[in-house]
Amino acid sequence: MNTYSSILDFAPTQNTKKYPGFVYLKRWNMNIYFRAKWLQYLSNRNENQGNVLIALLVVVVISIVGILVAIALPSAVSCGGKAGQSEGKQYIGSMNRAQQAYYLDNGAFVASIPKLGLGVQSKTKNYEYSVRAIKTAVFNYAIAQKSASKPLKSYVGAVFIVTASDVDEKAAENHDEKAAENHEKGSSLSIVCETETPSNKPPADPTYQKGALTCGSNTTEIYRYSP
Repeated sequence: MNTYSSILDFAPTQNTKKYPGFVYLKRWNMNIYFRAKWLQYLSNRNENQGNVLIALLVVVVISIVGILVAIALPSAVSCGGKAGQSEGKQYIGSMNRAQQAYYLDNGAFVASIPKLGLGVQSKTKNYEYSVRAIKTAVFNYAIAQKSASKPLKSYVGAVFIVTASDVDEKAAENHDEKAAENHEKGSSLSIVCETETPSNKPPADPTYQKGALTCGSNTTEIYRYSP
């Protein structure tokens, strides 16, 4: 293009009939020039459109990520709380079963967590564990810590000794010989209850009356067990 421009500088402007080749050369050169300008314009336009598309894609991606985070965050929080609460459930269930085994061997419950032989610490980052034993029952507590990362529900487990009158009445109603046999071996019933809402206070104790296990106020039964 520079070569043709230098030629046109010397092309005659008058009496061009004598030099028709220069006229054609000039026209051809102008076509090249406008084509180049047009291509440059299209290039810039496409580049701008590409930037706009990229910006739109970024906005869409950020919006999608925000929606996914909003959906997943409550689930993550819920899972975190459930993971912490599973500790309380498992420990109290294990303590109940250990108390039943201890009673069969010793004829009494134990008020010491280390003597249960479970390796359960009296305090973790989620719960504080304790035991209250009486002659005919024992209560195992998992009280949620205020310092826990998530609000947690508290748990109470109870093991009750089945009396002769309860066994006889139940056996008579159901014609259950197994119930009478279990009593001779020192039969017991256990239950685990959790607070209905997160709590850092000891849950209400379960009760046992006439063969019926019942969770205390503001608590819900998780499961019960009889050997």
